[in-house]
Amino acid sequence: MSFTGTVIALDISKTNTGIAEGRPGEVPRLSSRPFRKDHDGLLSADRRALVFIAERLALEPDLTDVRVAIEAPMQHVPPGQGNIKTTLQLYSLVMTVGAFAEERGCMVAIFPPSTIRAHFIQNGGLKSDPAKKAVRQRCHDLGWTPENFDQSDAAALWWFACREWAPREAQIVDPTFLKAQARTFA
Repeated sequence: MSFTGTVIALDISKTNTGIAEGRPGEVPRLSSRPFRKDHDGLLSADRRALVFIAERLALEPDLTDVRVAIEAPMQHVPPGQGNIKTTLQLYSLVMTVGAFAEERGCMVAIFPPSTIRAHFIQNGGLKSDPAKKAVRQRCHDLGWTPENFDQSDAAALWWFACREWAPREAQIVDPTFLKAQARTFA
């Protein structure tokens, strides 16, 4: 039986976390929020992330009807694109949010960005910038309106989680189908 509860998808980032949520088959609600602020201590971002997930889950009447999908952090940092402190902070944020949600009774899954993109834009091997642009365009093709790349990445994650947990309800993202559908309703 397909999952019909709420899916909360989080593209956790050191600067701005993208959030997409809703039930499979719906249009996801998109938002974003920073967990880390300039001049923060190491654990300040974790505290903000913990408060966010605690407050968000408190809104749900039945946490067994909630699933949390988190985009996996990069497994390595390319030269010039970060440092060990940033990498540790991302892993810490993912584990803090995931562990809290799981402890409260939610199913939690962590999905790699390349897998999400392989299905959402049919290309899991694109470099970051072109991939983010393609993901955002696909969101617009579906009628979703992300305000930034964090939200569009979270929307793609949300779609992928819905596809995994409720395959019959997930929107079709095949570009050929989307173009044909656009011509039909134009």
